[in-house]
Amino acid sequence: LSESGVPQLVQPMIWDYATDINVEGKVQLIEKYRRCGFSKVWFASAFKGATGANQSLTLIGHHLRNQLEWLQVAQRSPADVLEGIALTGWQR
Repeated sequence: LSESGVPQLVQPMIWDYATDINVEGKVQLIEKYRRCGFSKVWFASAFKGATGANQSLTLIGHHLRNQLEWLQVAQRSPADVLEGIALTGWQR
């Protein structure tokens, strides 16, 4: 992957909407991306939706816990690796 030149053209985005993100696993994934030559990564969380196909109300507690989990990943990652967090809002 590093020899392809792709890491100089794009930044990967790591998606996870769970309330129990595997923080250590995400930190290890970021390190793998860095070893491949990616200097920056994005995180993707959701501020609404993404909790079920028929969800009619936003589960605020679920999304708050997800945001807090991503903050733990950010705190345990190298300071210069996070480019940003995409806050998605899924709706039907």
